[in-house]
Amino acid sequence: MRQKLFAIEDIFNIVGRGIVIVGEAQANLPPIKLGDAIVLILPDGTEISADNGGVDRVQTVSGNKKIGILIRNLTKAEIPVGTIAFLTNSK
Repeated sequence: MRQKLFAIEDIFNIVGRGIVIVGEAQANLPPIKLGDAIVLILPDGTEISADNGGVDRVQTVSGNKKIGILIRNLTKAEIPVGTIAFLTNSK
């Protein structure tokens, strides 16, 4: 089962670690844990699987949380802004 996390609003690279995808998640989102599987659905409908390499809750605004998820196995060029991130399992 997939649970929508957020639409990607920003993407940046951390040299030697990977890329971080950032978006606004709903307040009732379950905890996202290291190693949870993430599925990215690009605007053209292509699906890409990735592993969560870390999570940072950036800030809370109007009950919603800005969060960043570290993705190690993809590059910034592979993920356009507007891509939708889904959590597929929680350990």
